[in-house]
Amino acid sequence: MWLAYILLLGLGVAQLSAQVPEIVFSQVHLPELARMTVNHIVQDEQRFIWLATTDGLYRYDGNGVKSFLPEPNNPASLSARYIRVLHLDAKGYLWIGTQAGGLNRLDRRTGKIKRYVHSPLNPHSLSNNNIFDIIEDCNGNIWVATNGGGACVLTPENQEKGHFYVFRHDPHDPSSINSDLIWTFSLDPDGHLWLGGSNLGVNQATQTHRLDLTRFHRIHEGLGGKPSSITTQNIYYLFPSPEGGMWGASSAGWLYHFAQADGRQFTLNKSLAVSNEAKPGVNVGINSVTVHPDGGIWLATDAGISLLRDGRIIHTYQHNQNQAGSLPPGAINMITFDHLGTLWGATTTGSLVTGIAKQPFQFLSVNNIPQFSGQWVRALCEDSRGRLWAGNWSGGGLFLIDPTTKRVKAYRDTDQRAQNLSTSNVTRIFEDDKQRLWIGLYNGGLYRFD
Repeated sequence: MWLAYILLLGLGVAQLSAQVPEIVFSQVHLPELARMTVNHIVQDEQRFIWLATTDGLYRYDGNGVKSFLPEPNNPASLSARYIRVLHLDAKGYLWIGTQAGGLNRLDRRTGKIKRYVHSPLNPHSLSNNNIFDIIEDCNGNIWVATNGGGACVLTPENQEKGHFYVFRHDPHDPSSINSDLIWTFSLDPDGHLWLGGSNLGVNQATQTHRLDLTRFHRIHEGLGGKPSSITTQNIYYLFPSPEGGMWGASSAGWLYHFAQADGRQFTLNKSLAVSNEAKPGVNVGINSVTVHPDGGIWLATDAGISLLRDGRIIHTYQHNQNQAGSLPPGAINMITFDHLGTLWGATTTGSLVTGIAKQPFQFLSVNNIPQFSGQWVRALCEDSRGRLWAGNWSGGGLFLIDPTTKRVKAYRDTDQRAQNLSTSNVTRIFEDDKQRLWIGLYNGGLYRFD
């Protein structure tokens, strides 16, 4: 009798609960990036990794890279080589923020780029060509953080003509943004836009549906209504807190938590230093922040990668020359997670790093899923919702498995349905980009499952 065993391995840093995950790091060697710094990383729905570097934009497909560079006399190419930030919007456009070259929008289907640059003769153009951050709000507006030009906004209807709304600091208007040098944006769970910048403290937009009515709250107060020290800090990153409120990361290695008390405005209620474990008491620069779906906040720093959970740093991953699988030496410039939960990091020397959690294998077999009795698993597919599909060769049919609850639903040729599988011998399973499942059968043809 054939017994079917499905072996599950947590490939990424997923479902980590509250413990400190043991992570094995490895370097991805790409000769094309050897002499440059990776400033930002995003992954698209086709699983391509996009890399913003100091010398162009690169797309990594798991085997090699394709470059996107400025081309002479081609306005549909990049406007500058130095790329600071990337943002993938809801329509699939890749927005590219450059140093000194303005804002670019890449149509990934055609490979063509639309440029947005500052024009002194056009008050509705991009206000400054140095871009630090890009975000899309809940109304589809693209917000652009600039170095000295304030915050610029493109509404969906103004993208083609390049007409920007520009928000600048006005010393006579307390409802304006507090600085024209904006480093970062973030959205809280309620869809409110937050801004952080140079000597800005933190601002929160009142609303973004009507830009002509948008005003900004300045969050400077600390506990007890006392003035906050963040007014002298550069807030490089803002990110929602799983416990509520918003965290901000400063250029000096400090984290600040902003909370709302009794329905009032947000105030600073906690500060936390991020220090080098090898040098206690010495703060380290925070270079990037990403929030994992499980609630962990991951910090790329000059000393490695730190994990923030429940309002405290619970672990820092650093280089250890005596430990195989540790981080490479030097600062980590950027971190993110891909669709599998694998951690991706970039060093300041151009190296890419992946991190995979060491987790025990789980066995799904006839012992805990009786429907597998006598079955030979021939095909496996994890769909975009994280569910596992198993195809059985020996007449068992198609199984839908929830790896968390272990619940199983079977589809066979003997089912009392209007449209059944013609046989129950499944050989292949594949999900396409429209989330449709394709099932190949032995002597039974091809089926599509919507």
